[in-house]
Amino acid sequence: MNILRNRHALLAFGMTTCMIMGVNGIVPIVPLLREIFGISPAAASLAITIYTLPGVFFSPVAGVLADRYGRKQVALVSLLLFGCGGVACAFAPNFTILLICRFFQGVGGTSLGVLNTTIIADAFPKNELPRLMGYNGTVISLSTAVYPLAAGLLAILGWRCTFLLPLMALPVFLLALRTPLAGPGSSSGLAQYLKESWRVASSPRYLALFSVIFLTFIMLYGPVVTVFPMLARDMFNASPAAIGSITIAASLGAAITASQLGRLSATFSGPTLMLLSQGFYCLALVLFPFMPGHWYLTIPALLFGLGQGLNVATIMSMLLADAPASSRGAIVSVNGMLLRLGQTVGPLFFGAIMAGFGFSAAFFSGAGVAVVMFVLVKGMRRLTSAPRN
Repeated sequence: MNILRNRHALLAFGMTTCMIMGVNGIVPIVPLLREIFGISPAAASLAITIYTLPGVFFSPVAGVLADRYGRKQVALVSLLLFGCGGVACAFAPNFTILLICRFFQGVGGTSLGVLNTTIIADAFPKNELPRLMGYNGTVISLSTAVYPLAAGLLAILGWRCTFLLPLMALPVFLLALRTPLAGPGSSSGLAQYLKESWRVASSPRYLALFSVIFLTFIMLYGPVVTVFPMLARDMFNASPAAIGSITIAASLGAAITASQLGRLSATFSGPTLMLLSQGFYCLALVLFPFMPGHWYLTIPALLFGLGQGLNVATIMSMLLADAPASSRGAIVSVNGMLLRLGQTVGPLFFGAIMAGFGFSAAFFSGAGVAVVMFVLVKGMRRLTSAPRN
């Protein structure tokens, strides 16, 4: 049983690395695409947007399919789509074909983002979920730091070589073939399944968790991903390498707290850990505008990462702890859809604040979002008897 569980964990972590690779594995070469295909910066950024876009629409579909027809079928098809779509980009004769390949890769990546945590929840008892979700959060953080470096090194050999990274989906595919996964979760009709999934997802506890994850990714992709690099460049003339190095501090901070979630959850409840994470967020975002030099930005970046590692892994363990096995995929897919929406809305909303009112206003607004999250979690604790993780 232990070997089997380890295999499930390895499969889930492999899916997680593939999911992260989809964006972070091409970030360093996006500027090169402008020169290679003779396109504008806005057009080049579509190489990322076209990958994340399917998540908004296909996350619910992936969850329903995984619940109704079994995890393995969806996992195998998703890994094939991700791997083949990604590698096909290396042979794209023009930018339009590259975008088409990226879209199909994104469809596969969307499903992997639903299945990775669902497989963990299927294979491990509830009391082990915080530890496993913490490990998964650590994998996310380390992958976020490593893949840009790997992509940059491969780009030295040629931009097409970077798109060979998705070949790493092959061993994950082979592992999925050999790993027994949960079959269809319920023999009830589709209408009954959707009714039960809606009953769970619309409870006050889950609505609060969904709201917090949505706001988390608005805040991450707004002040941190969009505004922070602009601040470092415009205020301190920081180089891209320096900005990337500071960003790694956030990934390391997230890896530290996520890896310790199992121990922390033995002492503190899930909502308490979330409240602590929002304190980290608020402190980090208030500090960003007051740093006297670009290397000092490492301090708030690290603090933000500490909060991120606690928050996201805790939310996932709480979402899955009480979700019925027959609706688990649907619950994770709603979470994935809101996550993608947050990634889309965050840059637009905080970019507009930055353009209209300056850097400080953008960061202080982000701190305000953290306060809203704090209030939501406090309300969740009053409305529901949230069990300890």
